Amino acid sequence: MILQISYYVLSALGILIKRSKVLTLLMLVMMWVVFGFNTHNGDFGNYYWIYQNIRNPLYWTEFEPLFSALMYVCNIIGLDFIQFRMLFGGLFVFVLYIAISKYTNNKAEVLGFYMLFPFLYFVSVIRSGFAGILVVLAFYEIIAADNKVKFWMYFLAAFLIQYSSIFFVLYFFLRKLNFKKSSLFGILFVLFVAFVTYYSGLMYYLLSSVTSNYRLLKWFTPEVSSQEPRWILYLVVIDLMMVFIAYQCKRENRMVSRNLIVRNPYVEDVFYINIAMLVFIPTFFVTNASARFLWIILLLNFICIAKDDEFNFPSNNPKDFGLGVNAIIMFVFLLFFSYYANLPYKGTENDCNLVFQNNLIYGEYNR
Repeated sequence: MILQISYYVLSALGILIKRSKVLTLLMLVMMWVVFGFNTHNGDFGNYYWIYQNIRNPLYWTEFEPLFSALMYVCNIIGLDFIQFRMLFGGLFVFVLYIAISKYTNNKAEVLGFYMLFPFLYFVSVIRSGFAGILVVLAFYEIIAADNKVKFWMYFLAAFLIQYSSIFFVLYFFLRKLNFKKSSLFGILFVLFVAFVTYYSGLMYYLLSSVTSNYRLLKWFTPEVSSQEPRWILYLVVIDLMMVFIAYQCKRENRMVSRNLIVRNPYVEDVFYINIAMLVFIPTFFVTNASARFLWIILLLNFICIAKDDEFNFPSNNPKDFGLGVNAIIMFVFLLFFSYYANLPYKGTENDCNLVFQNNLIYGEYNR
């Protein structure tokens, strides 16, 4: 209970006191403790088993090459699985800090939102969480730095940790094609094609002709992979909410720009990245794992709001805090995301409470 209360207090303080360096450090330490010292979560058993057997070549292909190599090295040097999580958790929060620092000075604000949701989800699906941070770093290289070499380096690293990261390359090509006015029509066309190919079985047929991977193929078998309507509705609502918030930021920045003031150089790209994410709506019918696409892009939305708040609340005095309208909307939405995410699985191992109830420092209650 102490860990849980401390965690959410720090999250709330971070959203309010946006630039405090001390608070930022405390939040990073808290995230490392929650991540690295965790002893049970929804995916813990699977990761634990593969880590214990990673020296066996039969297990080298269970995860992506870069992540498997890291597990192998840690296992060889004698780290147990919890020590591996501590090391990986430290790397996770360090790279997260670097990514946020590139975009905004309001690091505590972004971390506050991120801790509220979806960080606890990434304590379980650690590959997706880390790869997502690399994706955010990659987007910075084309949004702000125009460095295509670094962009592809970050994306390659993300891909070698979580293969599904490859789908985010879609925006790179859409951006080169000036993905603007025709975006909605393009998204609707892709959605239509995806629905037809999935429910007709054509998608499964094409994939089965190039791979025999059962994990991949089971997602594309309609009668096997269909998800609960409540879960699908939840993901669609989140997707649309993210587009709405990104649009609000874009609209406000456009109004400010009439006075020749540029307060947020990322807002246009973040909005269209959210639009591009609508392409993945058909995957919500296939697997609940597709939620990771939304969780990853949430970080960019947090950054966009924090960048706006740099303009709205320019003071560096920790006593001068406030909340913009979009930050309040995001906070309310995150409460909804966090609550509703557990409804389809209430009472199962996916409950985020397990993360707090199973920690080496604060005791283990459910093992």
